[in-house]
Amino acid sequence: VFSGKVPKDLPLTIAVYNQCWEIEYEAEIGPYSDDVVLDPIVASSNATSSLTGVLVDCDGAAVENGYVYVTGGPYLLVLDTDENGVFNWTGLLCQEVDLTLKGFDLDASLASDPINLNIPEEGADVDLGNVEVCNAITELIHIEIPELGYEKDMIIYVASYNTANGALSVFSDVDSTYLQMEFEATPNQIGDVDMNNFNFWDPNDPAVQNLYFFCQGPNGGNFGCPVADVTTNEGTGGLFEGSFDAMIGTEGQNGVDEYQVIVQFSVLLQ
Repeated sequence: VFSGKVPKDLPLTIAVYNQCWEIEYEAEIGPYSDDVVLDPIVASSNATSSLTGVLVDCDGAAVENGYVYVTGGPYLLVLDTDENGVFNWTGLLCQEVDLTLKGFDLDASLASDPINLNIPEEGADVDLGNVEVCNAITELIHIEIPELGYEKDMIIYVASYNTANGALSVFSDVDSTYLQMEFEATPNQIGDVDMNNFNFWDPNDPAVQNLYFFCQGPNGGNFGCPVADVTTNEGTGGLFEGSFDAMIGTEGQNGVDEYQVIVQFSVLLQ
């Protein structure tokens, strides 16, 4: 539903655009001398694509707590599954694109084999059927906060070089647990690497659910970020591995404080 003011007693052109900024509907309307309610406008794209499937474990049972990560070209899709393991997506991709799809079981920390798809410019409907999630996940971030008795392995769904500032960014927002890290790491750089920021929040664990962990800027100001020890950096398409151990600032119900945070990371760079 839309509404607005238009010039009185003048012919008008109405155009409806899709997500790719292509005109789906265009018509001449008016002129109007009084307020008017237009008839419903039906606009649909012939290039709509869809992905659907079911995540199952090695025994063929539905993965009840999972998600599907789809990448390719400029696109990143993160699709939740329902309690029956079903995932669905419908939308416009705007161009021919090669996609890679991977499913994850969050409870068992397992992943599927990657599935490669080609979606033509005119769109396609893809039903993948059952997608087996049976492989141990090796790309994880392990976080410990000893003083609070907190320990967790996190599955990462974005790890890439930021073309805007040249830094390496790692991001996850799976199962409502938010993690974001940024390193001043050039491709293939190992050893001591400055961190630009670290942000972490886990609303699911009572030990930390009221705390937001953060650092800002490399070694500067209050709660400056630590220097990470990077042991592996294979560049785009390879592994980025290392660790850091630092006092990290928090914001919570009792104001600002610091806790020791120990992080080990092994992520695949997209």
